[in-house]
Amino acid sequence: MAESGRQAPFRAAGGLARSAVVHARIGWGADDADARMANIYTKAVAAQWAEDDIDWSLARPLELIDYRPSDRDAAALRASPFAQGDPDRWSVYRRELQAWLISQILYGEQGALVLTSRLAETLPETSAKCVAASQVADEARHIRVFQRYLDGTGHAYGPTAEIEELLGLLLSDSRWDVLFIGMQVLLEGIALAVVRFADVLFADPLLADISRRVARDEARHLGFGVVALDGHLGGLSSAELAERREFIAEAVALMSQRFLFDGVWERLGVPVAEGRRYAREDPDMVALRRVLFSNVAGSLRRLGLWSGLQPVFATLGLVKE
Repeated sequence: MAESGRQAPFRAAGGLARSAVVHARIGWGADDADARMANIYTKAVAAQWAEDDIDWSLARPLELIDYRPSDRDAAALRASPFAQGDPDRWSVYRRELQAWLISQILYGEQGALVLTSRLAETLPETSAKCVAASQVADEARHIRVFQRYLDGTGHAYGPTAEIEELLGLLLSDSRWDVLFIGMQVLLEGIALAVVRFADVLFADPLLADISRRVARDEARHLGFGVVALDGHLGGLSSAELAERREFIAEAVALMSQRFLFDGVWERLGVPVAEGRRYAREDPDMVALRRVLFSNVAGSLRRLGLWSGLQPVFATLGLVKE
């Protein structure tokens, strides 16, 4: 892979479009809102931040960031299919892993912007609509800062087939609770783990600043999903709950494939099958996927949906058996 050759500004080609018939609602007057929903909205308003609050003078190409392996990285370096003991190749790998992760966050945020807009249209309670509207503003801000970051670093990736497939399924679905499960619980739960991971893993002060701000928003979004679904799911029939669990199982399997990092291996010139084998078997990679799906598993437990899904997570290596 050539290490020169700036790629910024980056814009992924193509797009994603789906049709769905949705049930839009307007509730006249106040509703009997859950006090937790009102609290989320109050926090959302108070926690707003602006793109220009970030110190963009910290922006720098990824080539200027020191990714030299630490003592802990040495074993992974020797075992990897891409570095072969060469610290310079390790630096290239870490750079590309960072670019891949932030690129995929950006595409998730673009999906969240559209899907949360639909939630503001279809949710039954006015209080929940207001929280969804505040989240739309959050997602727009996240898109702008991550796009600006990727343009400044000069490294980016296109969306994976897995994220396009999942977003396509969600865009085609008219059920607001399925949108909540797919968007707020699954994608936002993973996004929260990724930005927290990026904050501690990558030696980039600008990314750390962005990640901390976005993590606070994502934690609130995840909480919004759990509060909105809590109680609603208890009113569904056993057949309806089985449908939701089946959707979750399929979506989790799809997203776990995403985190085998095919795009990174391709850019590094590593055979994808070899890279995937490393991603599946390397202890640090296994631990990473468990961290990334930990919020999802925790939310499913809180919502009473974990029954029947624990074996799915265990088979995929996302939790310890």
